[in-house]
Amino acid sequence: MLAAPLSLPSGEQGLVQTTMRAIAPPSVFGDASEKPPSVASNVPEARSRGDSGDSGDRVRPAGAQSAERALDILEAIAEHPMSLADLAAHVGLSSTTCYRLTSALVARRLVANAGRRGYSLGERVSELALAAAEQRAMRGRH
Repeated sequence: MLAAPLSLPSGEQGLVQTTMRAIAPPSVFGDASEKPPSVASNVPEARSRGDSGDSGDRVRPAGAQSAERALDILEAIAEHPMSLADLAAHVGLSSTTCYRLTSALVARRLVANAGRRGYSLGERVSELALAAAEQRAMRGRH
């Protein structure tokens, strides 16, 4: 006997159904030869922010949002070092979210905490720039 259906947000409903199909015997959900849909097909989508912070028309996987926000932070810091408060305001994020993403960038050495001067680009950015220049030079030789 199955329990009464749960009331879940639409994005989570599909994920729960996919998980149930994956763990339940095939006879519960239909033909044994039928494969359950992949979990990745049920990842909720999010709308991207435009330059003004508005919801844009592009649709992308929700996981890309953190990457885009981290890149926004890197681009802002590339303009000049900034305090966390200034950085959060510049990229349009809460200070908590900005701190979480900036901490991840610091851990990867892409951003450096310069104390009172705020955050600046980290050593890893220079290393990546050098690697990119070397790759461009190699392409020019072939």
